[in-house]
Amino acid sequence: MAARRNNKLISLIVFVLVIAIIAIIGFVAYFTNGFSKDLETFYIEYDGAKISSDGLKGLYILSSNEAVFNIKYIIPRQSGYRVSIAPNTENDFSFSVDGTPKDWRELGNITHAFSIEKRSDSFTIFMPESFSIERFLTILFPDNEVLIDSTPDIQKDLFIMTISSADGAQSVDIGFRISNGVTGVTLDTEEIIL
Repeated sequence: MAARRNNKLISLIVFVLVIAIIAIIGFVAYFTNGFSKDLETFYIEYDGAKISSDGLKGLYILSSNEAVFNIKYIIPRQSGYRVSIAPNTENDFSFSVDGTPKDWRELGNITHAFSIEKRSDSFTIFMPESFSIERFLTILFPDNEVLIDSTPDIQKDLFIMTISSADGAQSVDIGFRISNGVTGVTLDTEEIIL
């Protein structure tokens, strides 16, 4: 009878170990994108989507809205982050400030031009009302005359937001643009085909 009890106990231990190994493999597979990259312990959640070190491009954020980004660590008791915003260097355009020529790609850190509310595990960016590049440049260069020489490509992101783990070891880049949304639709009834 004792041998039978030991066999059941050993079977139970083996079963629990197999389930634990399967769970660990599934956990690692999920956070390594099917074992295709290194294990990432830091990621961002935005609007229910997970954004890892691969980053995200083409995020539209409506003007006069707020965007909430949640900071996630898979290892308990890790916390802290840094956030910075810079011009997208791939969407360069030129302008002048009080007659001095400047390029968008050369501006560096422009985080101060955004209203950001930070919390321990998330942050919210409040988007400016009725966004335009002209208005944004006047925020960057108050009390200066700003003239735009060439306009940015509206099909490309205007900003790159970098969110880094507290130790700076991992980071996520999010390319975004601010949209005023659809302001109206006009239909030409002579061209509608049913």
